[in-house]
Amino acid sequence: VGQQREVAGPESLAHPTNPLSPGPWATWDSDREFVTVEPLYHLMEDPMLRALRLCSLLVVVLLVLGACGSGSSGNGSSTEPDASGTTTMDITFKGNTVTPQGASVKVKAGKPLKLHIVADKPGELHVHSSPEQQIAYKAGTTDATLTLDKPGIVEMESHNLDKLVAQLEVR
Repeated sequence: VGQQREVAGPESLAHPTNPLSPGPWATWDSDREFVTVEPLYHLMEDPMLRALRLCSLLVVVLLVLGACGSGSSGNGSSTEPDASGTTTMDITFKGNTVTPQGASVKVKAGKPLKLHIVADKPGELHVHSSPEQQIAYKAGTTDATLTLDKPGIVEMESHNLDKLVAQLEVR
């Protein structure tokens, strides 16, 4: 009784349940003495949760960007219809490779499909439609038009390379 005690300043009287207030936090014990308390651990400061939130955001961004694809399977083939409704498919033969390889391309039945073929040597594309069609191409650039009337899946392949170029989804 009659003893003076030092009173803490306002900066040390931050509320112990508010993790956003500056620490260390202070409180009074049952004997009315000033005690310093370590700050509570806040989940927003957890480095693992921060990394998880960052990875989740990255996955969402990649999914959104992946949903912005075109009508092909993304194997290097351009298959967007022009103003007249004609779809053009770019095919490139270089050495023992072909681009696209195994692409899935949507084609409207009865509408022309323009093939723009760039090749380093001559060859032939086989279109397994009904009736079957062969498209010969020369070394350099060849443009050909293909029309498929019957709906279904039609394979287009290079027998020279023994590779599937595209699966045409005729609708």
